Amino acid sequence: YRFPIFCLPIGLRISSLPARGHASLFLVTLGDPPDEYSTEGKVQGVAVDVVREIFRRKEVEFRIEAYPWGRSLKMVQLGEADGIFTAYKTQEREAFMDYMSQILMPQEVSLFALKSSGLREVTDLANFAEHRIAVRHGDSYGQTFDQAVENGVLKLVHRVSDGDTVVRLLINRRADLVVFNRLGGYY
Repeated sequence: YRFPIFCLPIGLRISSLPARGHASLFLVTLGDPPDEYSTEGKVQGVAVDVVREIFRRKEVEFRIEAYPWGRSLKMVQLGEADGIFTAYKTQEREAFMDYMSQILMPQEVSLFALKSSGLREVTDLANFAEHRIAVRHGDSYGQTFDQAVENGVLKLVHRVSDGDTVVRLLINRRADLVVFNRLGGYY
């Protein structure tokens, strides 16, 4: 079951200079198939293809590496990387990033539940107030979801390090719902 929340922008550091003397821009992202992931040392995916095409058309040299999300954000914040994508715009991130585009690619953040749970699609997050929800630590799921957590509307949010753990919590019935972008959740 899905609950659409937001669309993905790409965030780039305010400085137009490459990080740490690199001859080209150094971009980081996370491993979140099918949008971005590494196979045999090569970063691939739908979002990666879009970013590559944007920079190809602009004739800008760049390289992309995938790291855990928290590390990728920290690298941009510390100036160790020039940019990051697929980062939702948050007030905290705007303190150290300039979002260079409105939407990199359409994206729906969705809640997923086991079919056997009996949960049905609902348009108000308050209906999930007493449900155990698993999310990745450090991820933003858009303003609507993030504010529902911050304001205590969603009370039982468990943050874990990676998407595989999020899915295991759902399968093992330690979470009632998990949050992913729609394509990542289906993947």
